[in-house]
Amino acid sequence: MAGILLKLGTYAVFRLLLGSLFYNIFDFIFIILVIALLGLTYSSLVAFSQIDIKKIIAYSSIAHMNFLLIGIFANSIVGLYGAFIMMIGHAFTSSALFLSIGILYDRYKTRLIFYYGGLVFFMPIFSVLFFILILSNFGFQGRLIL
Repeated sequence: MAGILLKLGTYAVFRLLLGSLFYNIFDFIFIILVIALLGLTYSSLVAFSQIDIKKIIAYSSIAHMNFLLIGIFANSIVGLYGAFIMMIGHAFTSSALFLSIGILYDRYKTRLIFYYGGLVFFMPIFSVLFFILILSNFGFQGRLIL
């Protein structure tokens, strides 16, 4: 659901609101940006307080979609381009994270973070790949800046 439906809603915002209704919502951009900023803050705080790993990924997806709204309604081409790239990257990352959580649930029969201690000793390759996916989820760049 997070891999397809959230992107479908973002595509609808791109297509409908920016394509044909942009001049109609131009007066409400500030309200949309404030709501997106409040949603970003609240969903990030809720994700930070969770102990279920699936809920953490779900609430972080909500935060990412609010961040996309901020990029879309920033009135710049850079914001639109960044939102589009983030939408594609989030589709791959969130789908892979939910698949990884499914693998962990099959092995451990729980989704609570507390029981995943020592995962690197039992599944070392999976742990490295899961860590890379988590880094990708919060936007860490995969290259060194020199």
